[in-house]
Amino acid sequence: CCKVFSNKNLKQLSIAFFFFWGGYYFVLIGRYRDNSNGSGSSVGLYADSLIIQKDVKLNLHSRSKGNSSASYSSYTSSTPLQSFETDRNIYKGELWIKKLDTINQIVSGTFWFDAVNDSGQKVEIREGRFDVRYTR
Repeated sequence: CCKVFSNKNLKQLSIAFFFFWGGYYFVLIGRYRDNSNGSGSSVGLYADSLIIQKDVKLNLHSRSKGNSSASYSSYTSSTPLQSFETDRNIYKGELWIKKLDTINQIVSGTFWFDAVNDSGQKVEIREGRFDVRYTR
């Protein structure tokens, strides 16, 4: 799914869940879990009340109606869940829908974003991509 650059750690995430509805809502969540040490992470991409079309770049900034956003979460067995989100100011990104096949219900695209948590720590998500089937 994507590469996560935070504290020089690189993780590969795989898509676990995808939901697409009516061309106006887009939710893509990629998850990674390591059962051997109790750690995990996830990346989420969201679009609310936007028309999703091929060859359109969406600016990722805030999770609200008429906007698109992104998030990253991580945890370990010894640390609580840490959540990072894009915002309207500095921490932004892009979601680019490169293929939208409504007959075979396949959507493909790329993304990147910078996100921040409540403590001001930053995470950079780079080279994100997806190619999945969806259901209505």
